[in-house]
Amino acid sequence: MARVLITGAHGFLGSHLCEAYLAAGHQVTALVSPWGKLDNITQVPSLQVVRADIRDAQGLTNICEDIDIVVHAAAKVADWGRWQDFYSANVKGTIYLLRAAQRAEVTRFVLVSSIAVHPYSGFVNANTRSLSRDSTINAYARSKRMAEDAVMASTLPWTIIRPGLWVFGERDPQFARVVKAISRGQLPLVGDGQTRINTAYAVNLAEGICCTSCHDVAINQSYVLADDGAPTWLEVFTQIAHTLNVPAPKYHLPAPLVRSAAELCEGLWAVMPTKEPPLTRYRAQLMTQDVHFSIQAARDELGYTPKLSWQEGITRSLLELLG
Repeated sequence: MARVLITGAHGFLGSHLCEAYLAAGHQVTALVSPWGKLDNITQVPSLQVVRADIRDAQGLTNICEDIDIVVHAAAKVADWGRWQDFYSANVKGTIYLLRAAQRAEVTRFVLVSSIAVHPYSGFVNANTRSLSRDSTINAYARSKRMAEDAVMASTLPWTIIRPGLWVFGERDPQFARVVKAISRGQLPLVGDGQTRINTAYAVNLAEGICCTSCHDVAINQSYVLADDGAPTWLEVFTQIAHTLNVPAPKYHLPAPLVRSAAELCEGLWAVMPTKEPPLTRYRAQLMTQDVHFSIQAARDELGYTPKLSWQEGITRSLLELLG
């Protein structure tokens, strides 16, 4: 049994991580921001909750005492915003936590990063270990790349996890918004909807991270963890619609129009970076070209096998959402 500190524990993915580590028999300390709501973890038993702001170095001074494994999932996640906000949370926050972990001599530092560190050039079954890691599409991508650099430069044994493109599951507000739009017939497809992605059902992902963090072969390695398969956006949205017993999305927007509209929106919104535009270049890329990565390294080196299919994940997520 390991003593595990999970940052961002009150978030959607963080709550699933707490459940996965406890189910595996570990002792879990949930690090929650001073303003974070505990709704996602109030029903999680045997969970110790501590509050701290990862942007406050002094507040993290002793946070890793008596901890074996740090799982750093807290981050500012958005495809629009001021650089200083991403830098403060994702870069400096990671550096402060690393220093605290080094002082406490933890045995593993796990960073939950993002495939956004790679430029999206359109690929299926890509190997992230052979791809460049120099995306500048937005502030989030740059900040996660810098966070990875800090982790890899540390003296701690580390592991970097990059979840598949579309992380979803129970307690996921983004999934709830997609479901609402599909149920109302308000979610259009871009192009023919045939671009391929990785899904990452949160239960599969959290169990995979738990397993990886305790595996010696994963020391100083990076992995993509995702579900089996390479579904298209059309297949994902149709599966949701079928489960809801509503019509599948039938409206299509031309891909060139979406890309041009995204550039226009970013240009107009550049003068007010705190206001999120209705469309960004990042979102346009996700919908207009394949963004699919291989999970073979995790299979071969860790024996990683997602327990549930993405279709089963959608069904379970909908059952929880609809009560």
